[in-house]
Amino acid sequence: MPRGIAGGHAARTDRKRQPRRAAGRKARSTPHPADGDCNRLALRRKKFARGRLRRKRDQLESALEGSIGQHQRFILGHLLQHIEFVERQIEQLSAEIEARMRPYEAHMESLQRIPGIGRRGVEAILAEIGVEMSYWPTAEAIASWAKICPGNNESGGKRRSTSIGRGNQSLRGALVEATLAAIRVKDSYFSGL
Repeated sequence: MPRGIAGGHAARTDRKRQPRRAAGRKARSTPHPADGDCNRLALRRKKFARGRLRRKRDQLESALEGSIGQHQRFILGHLLQHIEFVERQIEQLSAEIEARMRPYEAHMESLQRIPGIGRRGVEAILAEIGVEMSYWPTAEAIASWAKICPGNNESGGKRRSTSIGRGNQSLRGALVEATLAAIRVKDSYFSGL
């Protein structure tokens, strides 16, 4: 089996979601009043409500009714710390992936021109198959390695059930995700499929 550029899976976060995360983290870290005064809490968190949630203040207030005991605060504090830890890890891994993919920026730009393939998909594809295509004699060989091509088990006019097989699940996942995105792109070759 060939090894890809990064030698494994490429997982990245979408940079567009980072401001949302920061606002969500700020809203989560706002302390909950012990007396259950939901109006005061709703007014305090009103500035954190974005988009459609601003129109649903009554529902927000009713959802915030009640009180949180010391045990729940303790658990919620640990959960928030864990979420922040995981987000820091994702940022570190994203920076490492970005640094490792920098030499292949020209290949990435050309692959991103294909409808449905974004930066994350390109990173996953290049990490799994690399940029040296001489290893693969045909496109069908890559499809077979990823187990994208279906089997045909037919004898005497009867079709038998076959499984596709395991193959390279990371590559298959990236290609399937790119395909599903490509058929949703308007005015492209793939939208007619």
